[in-house]
Amino acid sequence: MFKPIAVSHREPMPNMQYGDAVQVKPSSKEEAAIAYRYQHTNEFTKWVSDTPAPIGQTMAIGSEKIKQIEKSLNEKLRDGSLLKNAVDLTDRFEPVSRPPLETTADDGKRIVENKSQLFFIEHNQPWATTSGMASNAAKSGWPTHGFLYEGTEFLTEAAKEYGTLGDDEVFRHRNIWDGNFVNSSLDFFTNGNYTEDDVRRMQDQMTDLVRELGKQIKNGETLDFSKAQTKLTVGGVDTTLSELLDMQKTGRVVSEDLEEQIGIGNHIMTDVFGQIGIAKAMGNAYGAACGSELGTKFSEAVDRLYDKTISVIEREGKRTVEQAKDGSGYYHCAPQIYQDVMDADLKIADMFSKLDTSSKEAARTDFSAKLKQADSIIDAYCRKHGLPSDSFKPASAKDRLKKYMESWLNG
Repeated sequence: MFKPIAVSHREPMPNMQYGDAVQVKPSSKEEAAIAYRYQHTNEFTKWVSDTPAPIGQTMAIGSEKIKQIEKSLNEKLRDGSLLKNAVDLTDRFEPVSRPPLETTADDGKRIVENKSQLFFIEHNQPWATTSGMASNAAKSGWPTHGFLYEGTEFLTEAAKEYGTLGDDEVFRHRNIWDGNFVNSSLDFFTNGNYTEDDVRRMQDQMTDLVRELGKQIKNGETLDFSKAQTKLTVGGVDTTLSELLDMQKTGRVVSEDLEEQIGIGNHIMTDVFGQIGIAKAMGNAYGAACGSELGTKFSEAVDRLYDKTISVIEREGKRTVEQAKDGSGYYHCAPQIYQDVMDADLKIADMFSKLDTSSKEAARTDFSAKLKQADSIIDAYCRKHGLPSDSFKPASAKDRLKKYMESWLNG
């Protein structure tokens, strides 16, 4: 049994010096704390700027300055200078009698007030997929999931804060923004079959994880997630952060490779639909190689992503056939052409999804055999439509598919 290596095949987006826009609101000419609606998504992202700009206009700030702005605004918040012009509205409300705050926790540790962190900047490159975008796409049937794009910045920030605690101290508030990460993780591995108790248990474990990471910082070490030993219970199975993130990376590559080609055309594409099948096979092989119950759940999640891919292809293919029938759209071939192409493409995907992954040698041998089977599928199509037998068999397509499989075997 070998463990496939996930390598992203998507071209990286270029670094954009001014890719982050900030909308300046009338409430703040000097210090802008706003919610800006990203042009390319339906998500709302919190942005902050201390650079003056005309009210109501959009301006851009460089990514290098974002951290400086965040630090500056939070320092001003803590020393009171940011709120020096705030209007006191306390006389407009009925006074509320509250008991004094506890200063000692149940376990005897001293309670420490959390540092205020009102201004928090989430930094994403334009066009980059976010967990929210993936979640929305998954709800519409797309082969993806929010867990595959959840970030870990919240862990780094929380670890820095918890790293300031003494051995006999605890924070008054938990202050770990792990809700999305926890819920997405549980949802991905259980197909939505988890409870609030599962969430609470995992969040308690995340608190322990943050304390462990905080000790790394406190000891002067470079933060290293792979060293964390705290167990996280996902789908009733104990795992580590490192294993969870490795599965996330592999799942993201599988998902992106599955959605590489969703529609169909008027010719068979062995390389594209062979890739869809191989992505499933290698994702399943990875899960099996993990040698754990969570690995089995990962393989099941890969199956769900693959099934979604096939469903979308069938849906889009049916639409193509119908548009070819009524003359709408850009489809000018006979409807049966599109139907037969889709049937052949899906046969190729299904065939490669059953690739023998018991070893690298077995995978290579079975791959060669399946290429010949793919040729047979193409030959049958060509005979039906009176086309030359070598149609749709470009050597370049086979080379691309072979390179794709080898990337899983060797990285």
